[in-house]
Amino acid sequence: MIAKIYPNGHAELNGKQHPVRYFDIRKLTERECLRLMDVSAKDIDTLTSCPKLTRSALYKMAGNSIVVSCLYHIFKNIYCGSKSEPSLFDETNFQVSPPQTIRMVTLCSGYDSQVMAMQRLAHKLNKSVDLVFWSEFDPDSNKPQNEQPSVIAHNTLFPQWSERNLGDMTKIDWDSVECKEEIDMLTYSTPCTSISQAGRREGIAKGSGTRSSILWYTENAIRALRPKFLLQENVKALCNKVNAPHFNQWRQVCNDLGYDNYWAVLNAKDYGVPQNRERVFMLSVRRDLGLQTYHFPKPFPLQGKVADVLEDVTEQIYFLSPTNVIKFLQMNETDKAAHIVYAQTDHKLTDEEINFYRNGQREDT
Repeated sequence: MIAKIYPNGHAELNGKQHPVRYFDIRKLTERECLRLMDVSAKDIDTLTSCPKLTRSALYKMAGNSIVVSCLYHIFKNIYCGSKSEPSLFDETNFQVSPPQTIRMVTLCSGYDSQVMAMQRLAHKLNKSVDLVFWSEFDPDSNKPQNEQPSVIAHNTLFPQWSERNLGDMTKIDWDSVECKEEIDMLTYSTPCTSISQAGRREGIAKGSGTRSSILWYTENAIRALRPKFLLQENVKALCNKVNAPHFNQWRQVCNDLGYDNYWAVLNAKDYGVPQNRERVFMLSVRRDLGLQTYHFPKPFPLQGKVADVLEDVTEQIYFLSPTNVIKFLQMNETDKAAHIVYAQTDHKLTDEEINFYRNGQREDT
């Protein structure tokens, strides 16, 4: 519909004046999404400058990854044996002196937030990280493994480990994998597709063949490698009423394999990132290590805000079209209650008028 916009912030529709608002609405850029996942500026530059990674691929990978800060604080509460920097650690009796080289295996690695977090901690402790094996493969992709976006991203960030991708975790013969050194940490962030509230909710039952049911193949890796620690991450729906029986069953598997389990729902906003993102984390500790009870990191006040991750954006590709802006705004129940009408107009707003509307100088506010 077409409306005539008046400087008083109203529009004339069918001979009547109605309050109208002017908005620029855009989506986050891929760089902003990666910042909200607490990826470092250096790694963001590396990913966004890779010509083989499209915008849509970066958006998808960021959405599927784990907030680095959450992982960092979980790892920090494991390796709290350092007395030289006590401010790094929460008060806990769970004390493990980190080895000089922390050896990791990551399953469903993505671009590997897990390694990013461990490297961040290792740097503070003057240690190093070695990614002994990783597993990343997209069964829905028509491209060869090394041409899939997540694999490209991983190899771009960590080229030193590009030959260590074991591929599809459902097809790995772990008994034939040679591993000379003890693994300190195995992480697994298996697909949430079948349990997420936004997905088909097909479930995670063992043998069901759903995307999320590949979780159960993790057992093969645990049996063969016997890592000191296991870290699981998934959406909060993993522990809801529908999926809880299967989550309980998985915890029993880990228990039978000789691990004590500790799990919690952590929110990224409680660990320094301005994003409301709740995820289930379960740390499994090999029982023969004789360690005391593990405690997940304590939340701390959020200092930053979303505005801190935003940048000046002028590219039109990130902005909604006028039609989509109207659709978006008309779904706002508050504005419906205020009887505010959003309208397209053939009148090109001047800079003065745009500032007029943006600054709230209108009768409907």
